[in-house]
Amino acid sequence: MNKTFVIFVIGLTLGLVVMFVYTTFFTPIKHGSSAISILESKNGVDFDRAFLEHMIPHHEEAVATSTMLLQKTLDPKLKKFGQAIIDTQKKEIDVMRTWLNEYSKTSTHSSGH
Repeated sequence: MNKTFVIFVIGLTLGLVVMFVYTTFFTPIKHGSSAISILESKNGVDFDRAFLEHMIPHHEEAVATSTMLLQKTLDPKLKKFGQAIIDTQKKEIDVMRTWLNEYSKTSTHSSGH
C-alpha cells in the first residue's frame, strides 16, 4: 500500500477523532436536536447505551453516503477517501455493536439508582 496514502488515512482518522471529541465536549450543545435531548437526560450506563444506539446509525449513514460517493465520483482522491471512511466506520460499527450487546447482557437498569 502506498505510504503516503496510509499516512493520509491515519491523519484523517486522527482528525476525525479530534473533531468528534471537540464537537462533543467543547462546543455548545444544540438543544433542539432529539439525539442531544435524549443524551442530556441520561447518565452512566444508560448514557453509554443511548450514545451507542445513536452513533451506530450515524456511522451507518456515513457508510451509505461514502458508498454513494464511490459509485458517483470520478475523482480518485475522493474514491480513496470514501473507501477509507467505509473501512473505518464499518469496523467502528462492529465495535459499537459488540459493546451495546455487552451492555444489554449485563444490565437493563444501571443508572445508579
